[in-house]
Amino acid sequence: KDATTDPATVRRWWAQYPRANIGWALPAYIGVVDVDPRNGGAVDALPLTWAERGTLAARTGGGGVHLVYRLPGDGRAFTCGKIGDGLDFKTRGGYVVLAPSTHASGNTYQWEPGQGPREVQILPAPPALLNILPLESQPRAVGAGFTASPVSDTLRERMTWVLSELCADFDPAVTEGMIICPFHNDTHASLSYHLGRGVFYCYA
Repeated sequence: KDATTDPATVRRWWAQYPRANIGWALPAYIGVVDVDPRNGGAVDALPLTWAERGTLAARTGGGGVHLVYRLPGDGRAFTCGKIGDGLDFKTRGGYVVLAPSTHASGNTYQWEPGQGPREVQILPAPPALLNILPLESQPRAVGAGFTASPVSDTLRERMTWVLSELCADFDPAVTEGMIICPFHNDTHASLSYHLGRGVFYCYA
């Protein structure tokens, strides 16, 4: 499947396919738990507290739930796979369908009330959940999935300056995290950044 973050390409695709659904090709630092009750899946079967369930979440067109989490960049190479009855995990190499796409049933994908991109931030995956996620056979280098090679000091300094100028809640001493995006009327952090990998991305 083709995927891009280039605005011109996105506009061209939308012009060509104006009724297309939206797919999110997942990066290595994002994990999605796909709960499908049609196959026995239930959120209660996951090792999550009520607070840990309060991450970005969507109701799928098939009546299930997508729970979105940030994955640690500690060298563990998580991969897509089954983690229980009606429970699938998706990350790099997989994708999920986003709201307001239409399911084959005719139902639409919708953000869970109070858990949309402008209402909550993507929470870090809790340790108990990380312990049941599938791993690749070989560990990945720390930071893999963000950039092919370490960023230069110059790029890091420029990125630090840009975030300092635009984001009131940005702390240059914190090398990675979630902050309020200056390009939206947000009240919750939706901009994810990592200075050492030279990336930032808004989920709103």
